[in-house]
Amino acid sequence: SSAASDVYKRQVYGGDLPHIGAISIVSPDGMCNTIQFPTHRDSAVSERWARTLATAGYCPSVVEVGIHYDQINEQGISDVLFITSEMLNDVLNILSKQR
Repeated sequence: SSAASDVYKRQVYGGDLPHIGAISIVSPDGMCNTIQFPTHRDSAVSERWARTLATAGYCPSVVEVGIHYDQINEQGISDVLFITSEMLNDVLNILSKQR
């Protein structure tokens, strides 16, 4: 069992209306659980972040995501997914330097 300080917590917010749309948690046994509010799609980011952090050894991990852009189109969604993936890579690089 991990101490509370060993839980890796990250928050990813942005857009026109930052909020909590989804929360993903990867437990010490590697199970991922996600809560996503109705009409939201933020779990696409929260699950990727939580699973990737856990796989990299930052487990348990908790990731909250809330990104909202008014009238976003498919290209905008693709851009958000790409940018948040790049952000995740940056976070992993920073964390690895702190070990």
